[in-house]
Amino acid sequence: MAENREEIIRCPWCMERDTDAELYYDKKDNEYYCWLCCYSADRETVYRDLKKFKHSRYKAYFSE
Repeated sequence: MAENREEIIRCPWCMERDTDAELYYDKKDNEYYCWLCCYSADRETVYRDLKKFKHSRYKAYFSE
């Protein structure tokens, strides 16, 4: 369970492998990281990677 965090962000690399893992925030480096894999990135990159994952996994729903 999240300990008083504003939002829970999932790891895009783990989601590609159908694993549910949370990203943790490192204030010192100002980036998010995953404990299960070697993913680490800033907030903008995380959301961009999650958007790419969403569009690749659910492309039938995003026919434009």
